[in-house]
Amino acid sequence: MADDESSYIIKQRDYSRLFYDPKPEVIADFLEQPLGFIAELVTGMLAEGPKQLAVFGGKIAQAALKGHLFEEFAREVQDFRKKGKIDENFGDTKYGYQSWVELLTIIDNECPDPDRLEALKAMFFSVNSVKSTDAQKILAYQLFQIARELTSSQLLLMKACYELGKSGELANVDNIDRAHTGVGATREQWIQLVIKWLGYDVRALISRDDEILVKLRLLGEDSGYSVSSAKHGRLTDLGLRFCKNIENYVIEISGNTEK
Repeated sequence: MADDESSYIIKQRDYSRLFYDPKPEVIADFLEQPLGFIAELVTGMLAEGPKQLAVFGGKIAQAALKGHLFEEFAREVQDFRKKGKIDENFGDTKYGYQSWVELLTIIDNECPDPDRLEALKAMFFSVNSVKSTDAQKILAYQLFQIARELTSSQLLLMKACYELGKSGELANVDNIDRAHTGVGATREQWIQLVIKWLGYDVRALISRDDEILVKLRLLGEDSGYSVSSAKHGRLTDLGLRFCKNIENYVIEISGNTEK
């Protein structure tokens, strides 16, 4: 009932003046609304209103998204601090302030998609973990820099490899092939397993992302798998640490951070 009443109140408000005579209190209230409502309102006004609205529509939509991303990140930082997961004064720790500034800048300049932002935040919280030694902070900060380079499809491919490693599917294929041929799992077998996990068969995209991840040393070479690389779905030790950071972050926020 509360959700219905809230939705009703939102729809009764007239935000049309936002485009003509924006006032700080109206803008602040508007940016508090759900992104779906904002998208519907802005799209409708752009379709029906005068062409000059196009100048403001994109900026308003982007500002709304940024606002939600900044707010979500701030809540998570507060939650991690309250639970003692990151240092109260993380800005004074090694790479703490640097990683914080860089993440805020990325949100402000790029409005990263959910998968990229998840990876970036996972590496940020790893950098600032109270349990991390200086050496571990250095490694986590390097992973943060790597996360900046990755696309959502590359992150999804890494997740697929991580799941293949946890399930043991690729390792089983590798063991069977080695027992029969002495060679091990082939690239085609790996691709088939990846396609099964991803749910789409776009080999050009998989091959492109595979090549980039190999260059970044996140995935091992695909010729002549070793038992260790098959065991982890082709993830290198660096790629495995990257995926574990994301997994730990997701586990931490799934039940503890308010949405």
